[in-house]
Amino acid sequence: MGSRRPVLRVGIALFWVWGWVSSPIPTAAQQTMTLAGSGSSLAGPLLGVWGRKFHDEHPSLQVGYILTSSLEGMQEVRRMAGDLAIGEIPLSETQRSGAVLPLVQVPVAVFSIVPIYKLPVRTQIRFSGDLLAQIYMGRVTNWRDQRIARLNPEAVLPDIPGRPCHTCFAGGKRK
Repeated sequence: MGSRRPVLRVGIALFWVWGWVSSPIPTAAQQTMTLAGSGSSLAGPLLGVWGRKFHDEHPSLQVGYILTSSLEGMQEVRRMAGDLAIGEIPLSETQRSGAVLPLVQVPVAVFSIVPIYKLPVRTQIRFSGDLLAQIYMGRVTNWRDQRIARLNPEAVLPDIPGRPCHTCFAGGKRK
């Protein structure tokens, strides 16, 4: 068996919904109308719950959502291939006005993913944004690195290698 090294996972996301200024309402001739959405895979489970609850309260409307990426979702809405998208990146004024129809963005949820680490000693470690960036760029590779020690003068830091772990969850399942 290979040795297990401590790992670190981190991230934060503010999700935006991008969509058209107005959406049509089903007429008497239509039984149901489906709003087509795509975008962030992290927000997919949340959209699934919201879509089902919305449909329960408004049976003539359904929300279909495909897990793609924030960028792909936004591009589909801009091409009028979808009604809404979820993403982590706010649009600039140019991006909102440059679509076939003007886009509207509304912040809908804030997700926070915190650093998780496992060390052979029990200690609490503080991270800065810059330190996390240095870790993920491979510039900090040992738990006793001076950049970690500077932020954590009281911590007992082991002299062992560490590496970041990149994990993606989509639809509640680990990829």
